[in-house]
Amino acid sequence: MIEKTLLKNNLPTIALLGRANVGKSTFFNTLISENKALVSNIAGTTRNNNEGIIVWRGKEINVIDTGGVDNDQNEFFANEILVQAEKALEEADILIMLVDAKSLLLPQERELAKKIKAKYKNKKIFLVANKADSKRDILNLDQSYFKLGLGEPFLISATNGKGVGDLLDILYKELGRASVRPKKVKAESKTIKVSLIGKPNVGKSSIFNKLIGEEKVIVSDLAHTTREPFDTDIEYEMNGKKQKVTFVDTAGIRRKAKVDGFLEKEGIKRSIETIANSDIILLVIDGSEPISSQDMQLGGL
Repeated sequence: MIEKTLLKNNLPTIALLGRANVGKSTFFNTLISENKALVSNIAGTTRNNNEGIIVWRGKEINVIDTGGVDNDQNEFFANEILVQAEKALEEADILIMLVDAKSLLLPQERELAKKIKAKYKNKKIFLVANKADSKRDILNLDQSYFKLGLGEPFLISATNGKGVGDLLDILYKELGRASVRPKKVKAESKTIKVSLIGKPNVGKSSIFNKLIGEEKVIVSDLAHTTREPFDTDIEYEMNGKKQKVTFVDTAGIRRKAKVDGFLEKEGIKRSIETIANSDIILLVIDGSEPISSQDMQLGGL
């Protein structure tokens, strides 16, 4: 009999939250030293939570980047994004509310601060002001942020890294007192990378969720719901032998002539890069339709 387990690394977790376009995904990428999350100036770029590992001074912790729902583009997915975000906040040991140092405090941020203070009384919450790229940004910081009841804003620049190391020192010190503490970096175990590819809206995300046994990615009838690759580790055990498998859900790939906008182009680029780095590729097609020329094209990648 084969047993399947969703791998948990037993590391403390921090979760990033905030309104759209404050730089959560840029900050996430800076923290994990990897260009994993899709970054753009388009509000609502992130839909599914992004998960990664921070390595700082030889020790590891988890970080989760959550999506923003305060924009028209993600109105269709608002409930799903909120469910995912709340799951991340429940799981996290520390919450980081990210704001834009160049912007005035907005009403939705005041409301968000009020909600998380009330709901997560037993969690440490840090207020971090991103985009403090220059002395002018620091001097012009809206004083309303100090009145949110989350303490003094910690000023950083996710773009140039200013203040990020000091913030990590504080986070690691705080987590050092937690029941689950940062752990020394271990050598990664070998994994088989399995990627799901296909045209938009053929059911890749539904199959991905079934394979890992958890609703990790948003599923909808709207094409291009998935914008970037999302991976999860599973361990299979049979006759005492264990094997780690990394499943990757990817953005749908349609014909080049039909590709529209930066987000779709970047998502497809990342899907193709994922294919190149995979051990096994699962080509998903719509069984209710004849095999199309694009299915054939993807089968030849």
